Amino acid sequence: MVWYGPDGAGKMVFSRPDVQLIYIYESDNLKDWTFCSVFGGLGSTGAFWECPDLFEVPVLGEGIKKWVMLIGRGPNRVQYFVGDFDGNTFTPDKSIADYLQKDIQTPDGMPEHALWLDYGDDYYATRTWRNYDPERNMADTVYAIGWMGNWDYARHAPTSWGKGFQSLPRPMSLKATPEGYRIIQQPVPQLRQLRGAHYSQQK
Repeated sequence: MVWYGPDGAGKMVFSRPDVQLIYIYESDNLKDWTFCSVFGGLGSTGAFWECPDLFEVPVLGEGIKKWVMLIGRGPNRVQYFVGDFDGNTFTPDKSIADYLQKDIQTPDGMPEHALWLDYGDDYYATRTWRNYDPERNMADTVYAIGWMGNWDYARHAPTSWGKGFQSLPRPMSLKATPEGYRIIQQPVPQLRQLRGAHYSQQK
């Protein structure tokens, strides 16, 4: 759920996994919800959609923000779309839509019609949060964290107490490229506090 100031209402996104659609609802009391719109028909649609999210992030060097929609594409990838949100409808940028409709192939020759948040096999079900530390002028920062697991092996992990871990938190922003805006991610700077002397040894 994201609070949309111009409407004074919360906006909620949820998925219809079987038909690859995202529904947007709104509420001014977070109890009674009204339907706004549907998003779909773009990106990777060959498997179920789940764990959607919608938020604003800054564009580096441009002094503006753009809206981003994240969608988990099962079983273990997360795709994203960059565009505009008017409180009712999310509309991907034309450059993004045009790019996703190209005949793109991955290095192994497979068709590729998505912008992936992470290209590894162990990052899924991304969750975000905002306003982490407003006293340090970080109120507009969006942080993301994902499940480090893959259903190809997660249930077979040799442990009795858990089946995966969460990734390092990542602040996110956007960068303009010739083909449209792309997400930029870095590990949270607080991790530097954990650094210390390191040693190496040869056998």
